[in-house]
Amino acid sequence: MLHSQYLGTWNVLQLKHKFQKDWSINGETQLRSLSFYKQFHYYEFKASIQKQLTKDCGVSLGAGKYNTFSSGGNFNKPQVANEIRFTAQVFLSQRVKKLEIENRYRFELRKFPSAFKFRVRYRLGLAYPILKDGKIKLTLANEFFSSISAYTLASQSIFEKNRLSFGMQLKPIDNLQFSAGYLRQYDTRNFDETGKHFFQLVTTITL
Repeated sequence: MLHSQYLGTWNVLQLKHKFQKDWSINGETQLRSLSFYKQFHYYEFKASIQKQLTKDCGVSLGAGKYNTFSSGGNFNKPQVANEIRFTAQVFLSQRVKKLEIENRYRFELRKFPSAFKFRVRYRLGLAYPILKDGKIKLTLANEFFSSISAYTLASQSIFEKNRLSFGMQLKPIDNLQFSAGYLRQYDTRNFDETGKHFFQLVTTITL
């Protein structure tokens, strides 16, 4: 069976700290596997600073390190990708009755050992509370990736990948949140990720 047919895992830990009224710093690390908590092949860590411009609009700048390894074992060599990434983001949120809607626009400068690449991402996220206190929500998100490097524009499709996810979000206390669900990834090239199906677990801690 191909690795892309297994159910892998997509584990995320997020740390957030609001140090002024409209300013916050965020840290995140991810660990992914191509089988269920086996064959770990990817990790990343990144940090960003965010400014809330209005109640419904925020911007952020960030940087991180991203590492992808070959399939077949835990961090199996040779390494497929060794990347440093710089990002700029805009967040727009709105509410339609109980439905929460977030639009995220991200621009990425990707530095590899032998090349620079540019990418634009758009993510639509939906959340709907199923309890009156809002502590449990159903979530749905879809994200599109488009490469805008000169090589891609000359020889390949601009569309790079798509990620669709759905699940449930639980917030037992104000500074702790868990999200669990399924993520399906479609990649036109498979340079970064050979997996397609993932169990996703996200833990968010507000400090």
